[in-house]
Amino acid sequence: MDWPKIDTGPSLFDKHFQWNWTEVCGTDGFEVWDTSTNDLGSCFTILGIQMPSLLVFSSVSAYFCGKPTARVIRTSGQLWTILFRCILVLLMALIPIVKICLLTAEGDRIGEPLDYVKYLQTGAQAITWFVHLGMCLVLRTHLTLSCRGPSAAIFFWAQTFLSDMLLFRSSLIHHDQSKLASNIEYNFALSTLAVQLLYLTTLLSSMWASEGVSEAQREALLSSSLSGHSYSQFQEDQDPHYLGVATEGASIMSKLFFHWVTPLMKKGVDQKLTGTEELFDLPMNVSTRVVGQKFESTLEGGAFVATPKSLFRALHNCFGVQFYAIGILKLLADLAGFASPLLLGGLVTFIEDKNEEIRTGLYYAAGLFAATTIAAFCNAHFNYQMSIVGLKIRASLVTVVYNKILKPSVSSLSELNYGAIVNYMSTDTDRIVNSCASFHAFWSIPAQIAVTLYLLYLQVGPAFLAGLAFSIILIPINKCIASKIGQLSEKLMACKDDRVKCMTEAISGIRVLKYHVWEEHFINKIKKLRNEELKHLKGRKYLDALCVYFWATTPVLISILTFTTYALMGNKLTAAKVFTTIALLNMLIAPLNAFPWVLNGLTEAWVSIKRVQRLLLIPDVDLANFYASFNDFESQRTDVTVIGANFEWGNSAEDESAPLIQSKFSLQNINIELFPGQLVAVIGRVGSGKSSILASLLAETGKTSGSVFMSDLEDGFGYVAQQPWLQRGSIRDNILFGKAFVRSRYNEVLEACCLVDDLQQLNGGDLATVGESGSTLSGGQRARIALARAVYQDKLIYLLDDILSAVDLVVARHIFSKCIAGILKDKTRLLCTHNRNFLQNVDWIIVVENGCIKAQGHPTDILKSFGELIDEPEQASETVKLGAEETKLEESPLFGNDEVPEEVQKEEQETGDIQFSVISDYWHSLGHITAIAILISLVLMQSSRNLSDWWLSYWVTHASHNSTAVLVYLEDSGSFDWFESKAISVEEVTFYLTVYGFLAGLNTVFTLCRAFLFAFGGIKAASTLHNKLLKVVLRSKVSFFDVTPAGRIINRFSSDTYTIDDSLPFILNILLANFFGLIGSLIVTTYGLPWLAFVLVPLLPLYRWLQYYYRLTSRELKRIGSVALSPVYNHFNETLHGLTTIKAFRASKRFSQANEVYLENSQKAQFAGLVASQWLGLRLQFFGVTIVGSVGLIAVIQHHYGYGVDPGLVGLAITYALTMTSLLNGVINTFTETEKEMIAVERTQQYIRRIEPEAEVPVLNYPNYPWPSQGVVRFRSVVFKHRTNVPQSLKGVTFETYPAEKIGIVGRTGAGKSSLFASIFRINELEYGEISVDGINIAELGLKTLRSRLSIIPQEPFLFSGSLRENIDPLGEYTTPEIWSAIRKCHLEDVAFRTGSIDFNIGESGQMLSVGQKQLVCLARAVLHNAKVLCIDEATANVDNETDQYIQTIIRESFYHSTVLTIAHRINTVLDCDR
Repeated sequence: MDWPKIDTGPSLFDKHFQWNWTEVCGTDGFEVWDTSTNDLGSCFTILGIQMPSLLVFSSVSAYFCGKPTARVIRTSGQLWTILFRCILVLLMALIPIVKICLLTAEGDRIGEPLDYVKYLQTGAQAITWFVHLGMCLVLRTHLTLSCRGPSAAIFFWAQTFLSDMLLFRSSLIHHDQSKLASNIEYNFALSTLAVQLLYLTTLLSSMWASEGVSEAQREALLSSSLSGHSYSQFQEDQDPHYLGVATEGASIMSKLFFHWVTPLMKKGVDQKLTGTEELFDLPMNVSTRVVGQKFESTLEGGAFVATPKSLFRALHNCFGVQFYAIGILKLLADLAGFASPLLLGGLVTFIEDKNEEIRTGLYYAAGLFAATTIAAFCNAHFNYQMSIVGLKIRASLVTVVYNKILKPSVSSLSELNYGAIVNYMSTDTDRIVNSCASFHAFWSIPAQIAVTLYLLYLQVGPAFLAGLAFSIILIPINKCIASKIGQLSEKLMACKDDRVKCMTEAISGIRVLKYHVWEEHFINKIKKLRNEELKHLKGRKYLDALCVYFWATTPVLISILTFTTYALMGNKLTAAKVFTTIALLNMLIAPLNAFPWVLNGLTEAWVSIKRVQRLLLIPDVDLANFYASFNDFESQRTDVTVIGANFEWGNSAEDESAPLIQSKFSLQNINIELFPGQLVAVIGRVGSGKSSILASLLAETGKTSGSVFMSDLEDGFGYVAQQPWLQRGSIRDNILFGKAFVRSRYNEVLEACCLVDDLQQLNGGDLATVGESGSTLSGGQRARIALARAVYQDKLIYLLDDILSAVDLVVARHIFSKCIAGILKDKTRLLCTHNRNFLQNVDWIIVVENGCIKAQGHPTDILKSFGELIDEPEQASETVKLGAEETKLEESPLFGNDEVPEEVQKEEQETGDIQFSVISDYWHSLGHITAIAILISLVLMQSSRNLSDWWLSYWVTHASHNSTAVLVYLEDSGSFDWFESKAISVEEVTFYLTVYGFLAGLNTVFTLCRAFLFAFGGIKAASTLHNKLLKVVLRSKVSFFDVTPAGRIINRFSSDTYTIDDSLPFILNILLANFFGLIGSLIVTTYGLPWLAFVLVPLLPLYRWLQYYYRLTSRELKRIGSVALSPVYNHFNETLHGLTTIKAFRASKRFSQANEVYLENSQKAQFAGLVASQWLGLRLQFFGVTIVGSVGLIAVIQHHYGYGVDPGLVGLAITYALTMTSLLNGVINTFTETEKEMIAVERTQQYIRRIEPEAEVPVLNYPNYPWPSQGVVRFRSVVFKHRTNVPQSLKGVTFETYPAEKIGIVGRTGAGKSSLFASIFRINELEYGEISVDGINIAELGLKTLRSRLSIIPQEPFLFSGSLRENIDPLGEYTTPEIWSAIRKCHLEDVAFRTGSIDFNIGESGQMLSVGQKQLVCLARAVLHNAKVLCIDEATANVDNETDQYIQTIIRESFYHSTVLTIAHRINTVLDCDR
């Protein structure tokens, strides 16, 4: 088809740059020298002399406004001088504004409009002096020590002073007293010169004023003066940088402009934000304790007796009034937003009409300015208030989740895994908090759509229905997408729970993983769970990409449909209609595209509410119902009485996810009586129910019938678990457990629990660090510290679960005589043990079998009948000594000094800018090709979008000068046909439409590519980084886990991984879109209004300063927030593992208070980040307000003087300027948010780059397959320690075994027995010496080769979630008959038969098995592996004598041809050894 030739007239360049000096300067034109007055031309003086000086002066002032400098402490005289100068500068800014208003009024009165150059001069003067006012305000606390200010600013001010003198001279020459305008010019020129002279006096007076003192000098002086013993009354006196309580004492204006946040921002710029103590304290109504108590009382009081607790109802009742009231601000912001397109339409109409008065245009420009200002304030304070409500909800949810886990029994809580509970307080809480804004958008969006549709109808009539039809079609599509995203999110969270749980198990059993070379197995297992998680993440991300595609292309598609329909209906497109319609369509499109995200957010929040609700519905332990009252048993005078009680493990609540077993373990017909001061022992085979009896007495199982009475319920019980639970911290903190330190009592407890010698050997004494779950201590030390903790609490009743099995006989005798039968002699004690030496000294024995009490009575009677259940009497080995003679505690190095031991490490925290290496790592994770493709698609997308808008303005400009083709219905033919009206043809309209449609089509293609490329790249980067992190962590040295809390590591795999998965790609996508959108908007706007560059030049340095100011602060706040979050996770994780002990000691309240403290610190960091964001947001919106106002004013002035006005380009420029506010805000916000989210990558890279992996030496001696064939182990002068800065565990150890020899290893607790095995398995490399197996130096072997040829039964049994088969044979190397054979050999048939199959899930960490049964599973692994060298580390410590003897028989038979190294505390365990 041949396109018609179109006369487009003069080029756009010619149109814009043909100067008409008469229109600009008036009748005199642009004269350099006026010969009639012998003076410089007035226009030349303004444009050639004054304007350049003002431009340079404003730029220099803007630069110094944003230049980061040290803080200056000024004298009162200096402050008064600067204040006077600020007043003068403000007058300088107001004088030209008042003058132009008077001149305009006078010109309208006499019918002589002002010259264009006068408006330009006024705008330049006002902007310059307002910018300089900002510099003067900054001068009060920064810049130079002298109050004169920077020399450059003084120099360029002098130029403005000279130009004002020239203007005064000209006004004096042209002064005509008969003309009011001339009088105005003269008087204001004189006033300006007078104020300038006063300004000069402030510069001269400051020459003799004393200089200020830099803050660094002041701090040095203060530190020197305070080096003595100066007196300081308050914390504020000690810390001059203390910020105080947020908003406290702030004025209304300070709150309105968020000026009260400025001290926090200055602290960030000065790099003084190092921790939460440097932040604002939370106001009382936002503090964690106040909010948490209010919410819990609402949750408890809001539920009727017959109605379960409703989390949603409690949130509504507690925060509803404040939450809904905030919607008023949202409504005002929306109304102000609707005013902008209407005012834009009026302004463009004014530009098209040459006969309109200038004041009409000024009214429209002022209205635009006012509407955007109101919207800025309302949006900023709406976001701030929503953030406050979000903080309150977060504090409430975390507090209620934490307090809830302290209330149910362990049995009831077992239906939820630890990973899910951690996610309740992290991800689910975040989703509920984030849904707050979505709720207000949920009602706001339909209202916006309705109003916008009505306004569109007024603009283009029924033609808007074409675009609306497309939007309506998108609604069900978006609804389906949102619904599918919600389903995928729920599945994603379930997969994440499983992955975090598996990772937690791997970290807790890392030593066993290393011993058995299971790292790769767990890496593959976690990868499999991760792949399942990524499958749902991919689905969600690609659906998100589809949403992004609709969001980005809908404006273009709706515009082309609307304008095409409008043109085809025979209507004339004008600039006013087009750009008002575009502005309205933008307002319509944003809500339509946001609606799926809103629905998605609300859907995810509802899913999270139901998940948390599930936890809240777990029944609490009702101690009043569980225990009988004192009156019922007052006559018996017992401390513990159980009559005909039946107990059952497992939650009675029916739930599909709760573990189902064919028969729950239960205790039947339990009858027990414990009298005051009585010592009662409980004996029985492994799995018989001994520990369950103790748990039942502590109300940790469900009671189905019978009565239980225990005295002194309120004070709690002294409970020591079979597997000791310790907290990370010092040994002293663990023993005190919240009680006051009393030295005499403390010393007595240490002596009774045989801890004196151990503390003397530990680095730091009793301040030595207890690692995660006591990982830095031996098993015996952990048991004795747990015992010391219970003894120090001084309870009435003590429940001791097999505490003697973890220590050697001498230590056990000491503990029994000095502690159990000594310091606790007047207490009521229930002890589980197998040792005959101690059973002979108890008052009563209870025999348990298969959950029932088979017999009970006096020791002499029971020992005769049930001797096979207990150990034979033992004699102490001569090689084992309790220690030297009595040592005086006061003289021993027992107590550590106040210095923090080496093991206590703060979490690593970067400072300063995000390193380029972090960005580079993320780029590499994306892949070079993918990253480059994303950038190209973004450039092409934005270019095509701007070109389509430019083409529309070009079309409108030319169409507006002609009539358009009209579609008319012809009655004769009964059809439609085109009739040309005047000059424009049907082909011409078709041409414009075709090009417009082609550009729009290109835009949709590029947008689709960008959306899906970003989704693909984000998933690829997330997968790559997680896999690297997983491999690095699981392949790291064990010493890393000794000094790093598990919560800190889990934080990397939960919170940080979630950020990399979801938040980072999302915000990075928005950042790049906003950045390219801003660049495109600036280009188009300055192209349409070149004079706008004069406004943008001084704004750019201010913009740079603002983003610099904010970025420095927000980045540190994000880091502080990440570090402050780890203690919350650590404390939560510790609490989950120590629930029984915490509740038994009645320490729940103290732990809840500790959670409040940790959460308060985290909340402070969150609050600081939120207010900093609003501080920035409001100021950025002022930038947008300034640009919108300037564009409107310049357009009006250009139109009034008829200078190169193109309505199409002006309308396009104003339309883009209206979006400039959000783009400016978006670029900094998203850039800062991206930088903050990149901290997750930074924290991940800290581990990936800095964690030291286990040493992999070159294989010098790759053994033949049968190695080791003899099992000869030789130690030669071995020196070994677990970490660099700790004492040596082995000091010159030398010995050698014979082939297939059985070696017994004994020694007191902490002597280094387990360190022998750690050195054989190369858990850490030797300091000195050599270990060889069958003549091969193990240091020359690869770790996998070495460890796979050896076998170990560890001291701490480790089981993970999965079946019994998986736990015995994780690598799947053996057949089912072989596994059954190992099960039978290890007496595990009962477990297999009770669960029905070896493929049944044994629960998280093997929670369905007793400790003894867990140890038997570990033995089954060794039997199945049948290695030539077997290391047994107290494998029989937690089993009865009969089982012990059977295990020894299994070991003798199964490992007859193997070398067996056995660590034991029971002498009869090593009696059969060769040595």
